Amino acid sequence: MSTFNSEPSLPQEVFDDIIDHFHDDVQSLQTCALVSPPWLASARAHLFYRVVLNPPNKRAAKSPASFFIRSRDSSPCQKLYITLASSRDGRLGSIAPYIREIHLCEGMLAREWLAHEPTLPLLLRALVNLRRFEISCSASVRIPWANLPLSLRNAVQEQVLESSALQELKLSSLMLDNLGNLDRMLSGCKQLRVLEVNHLFFAEESATYLEQGEKGEVALLDTLVIGPRTSTMLISHLLHPLSTAIVATVRNLTLSISGNFAEFARLLHSSMSVENLELVLMNDRTLFVNLITCRIVTELFPQLT
Repeated sequence: MSTFNSEPSLPQEVFDDIIDHFHDDVQSLQTCALVSPPWLASARAHLFYRVVLNPPNKRAAKSPASFFIRSRDSSPCQKLYITLASSRDGRLGSIAPYIREIHLCEGMLAREWLAHEPTLPLLLRALVNLRRFEISCSASVRIPWANLPLSLRNAVQEQVLESSALQELKLSSLMLDNLGNLDRMLSGCKQLRVLEVNHLFFAEESATYLEQGEKGEVALLDTLVIGPRTSTMLISHLLHPLSTAIVATVRNLTLSISGNFAEFARLLHSSMSVENLELVLMNDRTLFVNLITCRIVTELFPQLT
């Protein structure tokens, strides 16, 4: 009499390929997760791969009766942290290693939450396998880095940016005190390959700090995206001899050009490995277009023509 264990079985790789086809079908992935432990692991890899934490919904005005009712409202961040904590000691294992990307999206006015969410630092410290980290705002407002709690900034720096798993970083709508803040962030990203920045500002645009310190271990960038309304001091940092983010290895370069055109020209001169180049002009500067297109692009990047 045959038993379940004696029946022939296909290699796990075949099942993995099948489950991969359901990567964007949440309902099917949830069904696959119920079949067996091996299927559970494959389904989890898709279900929890990317997490986006949006601003919590604005709470409705409380009624007088709510005084007598214990509120069980939880933010998306709190719900995720509770789920992680409960899975850590469960028989099916923790889901934390399956979360590879996280996007923190700040709200505005009554929906601001990054500075007021006590579980966010705990959540970030529980994510041990992040390969991509994003922080942005849902509107065209700035997130003052210095106004975020020290516990949150330390968690981002120590657990996320300094993780050997981190390869991609996107910073949007941030206001940093000075270039020193950015230097500390990037110096921890030893394995960084993709850097995307837009709407990045500095309260103090001084380069004096660049002459201080020693050069640490470098990250060889493969993709660099400098989006609109980003201070050109970022370029000054990237091109400085002590910078730990190397642009000479960049193969995919996207620039939204405005302001100090000379800085963008310097960056193009230094990006000698570019294979894919995208230039977005934020102003109508015909002379600059001709200069960049005819002289720099065709001479520095013959592989693009």
